[in-house]
Amino acid sequence: MGLLYLTFNKAEGWVHERTKFRAPVSTTVFWIFSLLFALIGPFIKNEVLTPTIPWYIVPTVGWGTAGLGALYWLFWAKIWPLLGYHIQHEVEQLPDGSEVVKYTVSKET
Repeated sequence: MGLLYLTFNKAEGWVHERTKFRAPVSTTVFWIFSLLFALIGPFIKNEVLTPTIPWYIVPTVGWGTAGLGALYWLFWAKIWPLLGYHIQHEVEQLPDGSEVVKYTVSKET
């Protein structure tokens, strides 16, 4: 969903920074629905699966991992700037034409 946000929100300036990467909106929407199915589908109880593992373990681990990822993003994107830290990125062009982005953290004084 973040990719759709960056694509349609011109104020982010994402298109100008990453000119070589293009994702068709139809492909992005397809992946969103596929991933939502992968997150929600396992919660539907299925009696055919192995009875030794409770049916809710796999989706709970999946949602827990997604939640930890959201907390990680919240920390570095929202909390660190409030504490005075700034994350800078440098785009380095490799000889084969691909790009590598390096991130550095600095304390604002």
